Amino acid sequence: MDYMIGVDIGTTSVKTVLFDNVGKVQGYSNNLYPLYQDVPDMAEEDPDEIFSAIVDGLTTVLRKANLSKGELKGVSFSAAMHSLILLDENHKPMTRAITWLITGPLSTLTNYVKTVSVNKFTRKPVPQFTQ
Repeated sequence: MDYMIGVDIGTTSVKTVLFDNVGKVQGYSNNLYPLYQDVPDMAEEDPDEIFSAIVDGLTTVLRKANLSKGELKGVSFSAAMHSLILLDENHKPMTRAITWLITGPLSTLTNYVKTVSVNKFTRKPVPQFTQ
């Protein structure tokens, strides 16, 4: 039998579903992670926590399914909303993911990004989002 996996990367969790070739659910996992709101109007996620949730979800559904070689035909990812993750020169996250839920003024976000950019080569701690 053929199988597909769908991975939905949401605001506070990753949902992973294994479907057979007729669309019947054969496995499911929901892996949570926090939404950080350290100050008003801020909404951030940790990229490493998101990645871990993806790996955990895939691992969970694949272990339960015990598929034979070649039965998994594809994996599809969905992450519908916008986020910003600033990366260093080695493509490692410098910040949490700034999510679409941020409600502060655009000027605040712009100043935040400029501040992070100045510090990117020194790897100094990134200042907190403030109004």
